[in-house]
Amino acid sequence: MKRSLILGACVLILAGCGKEDPMADNVRTLVEAERGFARNAIAIGMQKAFLNALADDGVVFRPHAVNGKEWYRDRPDPDAVLVWAPERAEVAESGDLGYTTGPWEFRRGGAGGEILATGRYVSVWKRGPDGVWRLAADIGTSGPAGGAMPDSVTVTGPSRRASVRSSEASLEALEALDRKLSAAAFDRGTAAALQPQGASDLQVCRNALPPAVGREAAVAALNGLQEKAGYDPEGGGVATSGDFGYTYGRTTRPAETPGEEGPEGSYLRIFRAGPGGDWVVALDVAVPGD
Repeated sequence: MKRSLILGACVLILAGCGKEDPMADNVRTLVEAERGFARNAIAIGMQKAFLNALADDGVVFRPHAVNGKEWYRDRPDPDAVLVWAPERAEVAESGDLGYTTGPWEFRRGGAGGEILATGRYVSVWKRGPDGVWRLAADIGTSGPAGGAMPDSVTVTGPSRRASVRSSEASLEALEALDRKLSAAAFDRGTAAALQPQGASDLQVCRNALPPAVGREAAVAALNGLQEKAGYDPEGGGVATSGDFGYTYGRTTRPAETPGEEGPEGSYLRIFRAGPGGDWVVALDVAVPGD
């Protein structure tokens, strides 16, 4: 993700002044929301933290997409804490939709306790008229987390965007591309489907694999898995600026025996408007079913 900014104590902009730049402020508030969410998970527990952060229609994957507030409402906290930190982030030009991703750790006995499991998370956030970021979708993979918890954030995507179509037209085009990717991935494999549609900084997240960043690395990782899967979208959204969107749903892999149904899983895919205005895939994450 070379068209990037680095966010440490403050946001640095590739061109122009930082503090009054709307894009910088949008990213800063999104990262603050994610970090505050992570702090709450340690301070007040996972259940309350998720209930506080989730939008009313926000989804979590268990393993398929379910309403997050309904799922967490009756789930007591485990005897361990979830620790995570944002490492990459992106926000739409309109500042009402964005995502973060980074490593997570499940630790026994507190934030400094024994590590029981690690992986990568992807969270999609939306911001309402009240200016508050709320969690729209949250999914994670298990496997190598990629090192220590990051204290800075790489901000992906161009520093300036222009809306190329209305959000309604953008959503229609996004859903059409998702259907096209589904057919290609089921027929020719996920790597072959994503290669022509992936952004140059495409990121792929799968169980048991370190994060693959960059189209070449992402395609190589998927080729190594020999992954084939069809995608059945169940939801998603597009920013009002029409330049950023996401889809999620179920995956179905080809059956080993003809006539039988293949194993199911779930996916979440993040898109941005490319240089010509067409959608490209910025991030692709998939997890198996139970």
